[in-house]
Parts: sequence; structure tokens; C-alpha cells
Amino acid sequence: MKRSFLLSIGAVLFLATVSFGLTLGHPKLISKTTDRVRWTQCAFGPDGVLWVVWVPGDTNRGSGGPVWVASYDGTVVRGPDNVTESTAVLANRPHISVSPKGSVIVSWGIDADKSIHLRIRDVQGSWGAIETVSTGLGGDEPAAFMDKAGNIHVVFSDEVGGSVYALSKINGAWENAVKLSTGFGQHGSLALGTDGAAHAEGSAATPAAPEIDLFVSGSILGSFDPKG
Repeated sequence: MKRSFLLSIGAVLFLATVSFGLTLGHPKLISKTTDRVRWTQCAFGPDGVLWVVWVPGDTNRGSGGPVWVASYDGTVVRGPDNVTESTAVLANRPHISVSPKGSVIVSWGIDADKSIHLRIRDVQGSWGAIETVSTGLGGDEPAAFMDKAGNIHVVFSDEVGGSVYALSKINGAWENAVKLSTGFGQHGSLALGTDGAAHAEGSAATPAAPEIDLFVSGSILGSFDPKG
């Protein structure tokens, strides 16, 4: 039986509606698939185009598949495109963001080798090569963003090992990954500040003392410094 993947534009536009008084839209069909659909993420570009990413599979470790990306400009759905360029890959938990200038950044993890990968679509509409961000540290929940200068900042985790990491690509060169968590860390996230600094956070917890720690980059060019 085919499964319909419906993106509720009404849900996506909720915050915009609160802020700007827009009218909620109707659900929009993005794709039909015979697979389950997991880990859906979306992001708006500066031109108002909505970008959506997902993978097939379920919530079990080792599940996943190709990373699919589609866009919707309010009228036409374009895609989906397999940005992993493989039908055999078991990618999981993808993330998507759009830079201030309109580049689309898609990242994903692979459980088998605890690796993180990303691919960037430039403002001219061309997808670049797949980049390996990290191998062996963790393959869970990556989030990648590009700042206005074109630098890339990534946070990811090793859920089983309990570690949260971050690293940046500055002026075309990847820095070493920095372990941000001091306790049992999971579920990292990242945001870019108005000053250009990348701010990462993650939960660092024990069963008896759960907490959320904020880790802030040491400069607008990256160099993450744990601030526990």
C-alpha cells in the first residue's frame, strides 16, 4: 500500500501566522512512497521557498535509507531528489537549513560507522559533492548551518556513548570536532546569533540529575568552547 507524505502548510506557517497574521493553508501533498517516512524536517529560505527533508524507515537504530529533499514555493512542489545518490545507504535523522543568502544545507548521520555527512545546494541551484564531516565519533541528530560569511557550523551526538560534539568549517577548512558534553550528553542543537557566533546546546544528564547545558562558540569564526 502506498503511503502519502502530507506536509501541513498550516502547521508549518503557525508561527508566521502568529507574527504576521497570515491565513493558515491546507495540507499539501509532497510525495507518495511505499516506505515509512521518518525524521521530517523543514526550513524556509530567504525567498520564502519551503524546503523539506526526510528518510524512510522507523525509529529503530540502524533503520533509515536515502535522504530525500523537496521544495515548495507556494504553488509548485519540486522533487523529491535523493541527495545521498544511493538507494543502499542507511542514512538517519536528517536536518535541513537555509543560509541567509539562500544556500540549502542538508546533513545526516549513519549509525554503522558513526559518521556525519552533509551536502550543500548553492544559490545557483547546483548540489555540491557529499562531504564527510566526521567519522567514528557519532552519527546521531546532526544539525548544520551556514552563516552569512559562508562558514559552516555543525553539532551532532553519539546517543549510545552519551557525547555531544560540534565543529566548524572556516574559510573552507574543517576544524577538529570539540566534545561539548561533560556528562552523559544527547540531543544537541545549534543556532546562529545576530553577531555571527554559533551557539550549540545539548542535554547532559544522569538519571538522577537531568539538565540542559549551553555551549557557546568562542568567536564568530567557530572554535567551540564548552561553557557548561
